[in-house]
Amino acid sequence: GELRRVVRPGGRVVILECLRPARPRFFFDRILNPHVLPLIGREVTGAREAYRYLPDSIAHFRSTAELAAVMNEVGFASVETKALFPSGVATMVVAS
Repeated sequence: GELRRVVRPGGRVVILECLRPARPRFFFDRILNPHVLPLIGREVTGAREAYRYLPDSIAHFRSTAELAAVMNEVGFASVETKALFPSGVATMVVAS
């Protein structure tokens, strides 16, 4: 709502957002996020639990459709999304 309030009529905003993927991604969801990234995090930070939060965190992200619906609800007239690699990140262009 605050974003919509500060965008002038006819204005556009581009958002880069982490989103919950529409479909499960075997490599990212079963291997990289729960196993590989925590190992890298432990080696880099020395903290055993580094990056173990990631799978649970991603599960609580909004989907592209959910975030687009929120943008429409707060008054943006159009919402265009484009998924970026590896489909858990997207750009959104919203216009008032």
